[in-house]
Amino acid sequence: NNILLLLLLVGCGCFCLCEKMDLNQHPHVHQQHHLQHLQQQENEEMFALVPMKGIVRVFRPKGSNIRKVKIDGVECDLLSAEQVREMQRKETMKQRLLAAKVELKVKDITATSALCEWSIENGNGVSIKLEIAQDVSVSKKKSATPNYKFETLLESISKRSHAIDNLDPGKKYHIRAIPKLADLVGEPLDILSFTTQTRPPSELEPPSLTGKQATHLTLRWSKPHCNGGLPIKFYTLLWDEGKSDRDLSSFPVAYEGKDTRYKVSGLEEMRSYRFALYCSNEMGPSPTTEVMKFFTTLGKPDEPLPPVLVSATSNSLALSWKDVTANDNQIVSYELTFKEATDIARYLIAYSGDAMEYTCENLEPNKKYLFRLTRTNSANKTSNPSSTLTISTLPARPNAPSKPQLVGKSQCDSFIVQWTPPSDDENKFKEISFVVEVDEGQRPPVLLPRSKKTALIPNVFSVCYEGSEPQCNVKGLKAGYTYHVRCACMGVSGKSGYSPIAPIATFPHRPQPPKLYQEQKATAHSVHIGWTLPTRRGDLDGGAECTETRVAVLGPLLTEMTMSSLSIPSNTIFQDDGVEEGHDTVDTVNTEDHVSSVSWRSLSVKEKSLTAYLMCDSAERYVFRAQCKNRAGWSDWSDPLELHADISVPEPPTNLAFVDQRSHSVTLNFTPGLCNGSDIIDFKIYFKIFVADEKDVLSKKGKKSEKWNVSTTTQPSLRLEGLIPNTPYVFKVEARNKAGTSRMSAEVTTITGASPPSAPFDVELAQINTTTARITWKESASHGSSIESYIMLFGEEEVVLPNNVREFLIENLSPNSKYKAKMQARNAIGLSPSSSPLSFTTKNIPPSAPTLEVTDVLLNSIKLRWHSLSKVVQTRVLYKREDEEDFMELFLGRGKTFKATKLAGDVTYLFCAQDMNEVGWGDLSGVVQATTESSPLKAPALLSIHHVDDYFFKVKAEERRGCKLNIYARCISKHALESVQFESTMGETPPPPPTA
Repeated sequence: NNILLLLLLVGCGCFCLCEKMDLNQHPHVHQQHHLQHLQQQENEEMFALVPMKGIVRVFRPKGSNIRKVKIDGVECDLLSAEQVREMQRKETMKQRLLAAKVELKVKDITATSALCEWSIENGNGVSIKLEIAQDVSVSKKKSATPNYKFETLLESISKRSHAIDNLDPGKKYHIRAIPKLADLVGEPLDILSFTTQTRPPSELEPPSLTGKQATHLTLRWSKPHCNGGLPIKFYTLLWDEGKSDRDLSSFPVAYEGKDTRYKVSGLEEMRSYRFALYCSNEMGPSPTTEVMKFFTTLGKPDEPLPPVLVSATSNSLALSWKDVTANDNQIVSYELTFKEATDIARYLIAYSGDAMEYTCENLEPNKKYLFRLTRTNSANKTSNPSSTLTISTLPARPNAPSKPQLVGKSQCDSFIVQWTPPSDDENKFKEISFVVEVDEGQRPPVLLPRSKKTALIPNVFSVCYEGSEPQCNVKGLKAGYTYHVRCACMGVSGKSGYSPIAPIATFPHRPQPPKLYQEQKATAHSVHIGWTLPTRRGDLDGGAECTETRVAVLGPLLTEMTMSSLSIPSNTIFQDDGVEEGHDTVDTVNTEDHVSSVSWRSLSVKEKSLTAYLMCDSAERYVFRAQCKNRAGWSDWSDPLELHADISVPEPPTNLAFVDQRSHSVTLNFTPGLCNGSDIIDFKIYFKIFVADEKDVLSKKGKKSEKWNVSTTTQPSLRLEGLIPNTPYVFKVEARNKAGTSRMSAEVTTITGASPPSAPFDVELAQINTTTARITWKESASHGSSIESYIMLFGEEEVVLPNNVREFLIENLSPNSKYKAKMQARNAIGLSPSSSPLSFTTKNIPPSAPTLEVTDVLLNSIKLRWHSLSKVVQTRVLYKREDEEDFMELFLGRGKTFKATKLAGDVTYLFCAQDMNEVGWGDLSGVVQATTESSPLKAPALLSIHHVDDYFFKVKAEERRGCKLNIYARCISKHALESVQFESTMGETPPPPPTA
């Protein structure tokens, strides 16, 4: 290596030593001395890239900002070691990229796809970026080198082939590959070109309609989306020649050429034609498009027939027309024009629309007019005018006649009217006839007080007369109705206007009789009747409101009389409708046994009332008739209404008295009241405890007695049982017959006699133990005599207790035993019934100690068995080592045996057992002991403990050959230990360490 020392003078006189070197070779020993010397001077190492020489190492003082240095007269940039290594890495990758050889080829070329394959030699880690571009035509004026627009197809490091799809047929494509290594991109390889195959063109869009007329259609179409790589030779247009039954396969050719537009001529009006299209190149034809249907338009319509006169008046002409041509269904509108016959001006439009008739109005009377017609079809084409129609309007119609007048008086169903003909032209009267119309008629509304009279509005009119006489008789009318009459003249020129309307009312007739009914239920002393007047509906009132009503009554009658034997009352009983009520007329009535005279009396003559009543005797018969009056007179008498006076409820019983009073019963006697026409069915006796003060008097159960007790009897005496002794009671009685129930009688009171007391109330168990039971009760009802004592029945024992005692303690009972107790009370009258038995069971005692025994002893386990002398809930077994003070729980459950495991060998254990029932735990059993078998291993050596510091101590034990040594530790004091010796336990796995 050649060493070059270069002295550089910079600013303050700093020096740098440089050396030409190869970083991949080891430096000379002499260089190391110089480098160490420079490093001691705190210089930093830099590099410079010298042209024609390579990389040169340079040193500069630390902290200096020198960026460039001159070497052999050439100014070079200073580089760091990282920059130099990056340059060398890129140079290595570039050499590897240049060494890679890529071979590209294309095969399996079709019209729309090709397969590209490539291979790479010496290209470890080299990826390929595949690009494609379509050939472009180059103008001669421009450069011969085209500028292709390449698009990326693929970039992969592992793939060696790629299928290219979606290519255009017959097109030239250029493909190239670009190698890449990491982020370094190589130069593109040579371009590889290929051309896709050709094919028939793609399917065309269906032809579209650009214009249509009556005899031709103009069609156009667009070029195919893909021509298959070859120019289109011609387009073929197929059509059905207007024959709808032709199939597409039999369509003839309408046009074949290179144009994309064609006009099909020689067609018929309003006819449908179907078309299809395809194109062809050298490879063949494209698929045929779908069939399209188009219609031709209409031509100019034919000249229509002239309009026809339908009717004529003095100022209007009604015309109609008819279209009889073959294409009349395509006519969309008609135009009717007219002018006066003497007018030389142009025609005026009278009507334009699609109707087939029209009435020209506002014309002059008796004048001649010319009409003609044109028509327009859906193509907006108008025909030539029709031939002219000449017609004249009629003369003017006559004037209206005068208002109809009533002749004489109107009848119930008819009236006569007359009128005066018009006087404008007397010569026309000979040709004039008359029409009389009358409406349906209306009843005048009922006027309310202070309401104004309103005029009736005419309703639907109908013709009742047609003739030449100015007078007619209107028949078939309703009585009391108001009718509206009008008339008009009929002449050659038409009908005149109507005359003023004349309201005429018919006279009413007598009304129908009113209808009688029973207004209220008859009582023993009165009968109530009502009546309904004939209504306007159905004209039952004769066409006028009824203003008066009168009612006649006949009775009382004998029960043997029949309705047919009763005559109609005479009007003389009313004395010209103004006499007071009660005037009589005598009718003779024949019965089976004798002749009786009965009197009709006037019950009422009133204008507004619709009800009346008659005071009568019980259970008697009465007959009523009524009639009403309107403006036409009185109606006939109504049908008779027969009513019976009802029976009444009886009078309340009296003289209530008590006999044979006892402690639990009493006999009540009373006197029945009047029956009022119906026998008494039964009596109801109501009784309850008499409550003078609601706060003081209580019933048997200690609650207020508010509800009445009811007993029923058919006799005026009854014995009431089940009463409470020495208790005040209140009684009342009511009677009942067919008419109902009487009023209540006056209340009476009495007090029942004394009796033995009631059984003590609420006998309950207050406290229970194993040998005692405390029983409580409440005071018995004394029933009129004070309680002297209480008696408790307990088994075969009978205990007498003072009257002021409310509890008793029963002693010397057996544990867990069932007992029954009853209570009685005694007064001066006698002994009360026993109370309901009170059943109870004494509590149980804790169980006795079980019998415990050891059934098997092994090295590390002991099996126990025990026997309980009574029924227990569960058992627990306690144990401890012989050297321990307290027992610990070993087992808790319902079993009879247990095996204690994980015990130490050669150790004595103590065991005891204890049972529990529903009361609690019993006594402990006797302690049994057992010693586990000794271990075959040698006895362990003594341990020594040496204190190290406050947190550590050291344990030492003698090692025994062939034995596993377990050391156990237990915290027995919180004080520090200085030196303690203890024996270790061999064998089982030690328990978990205890908590501090």
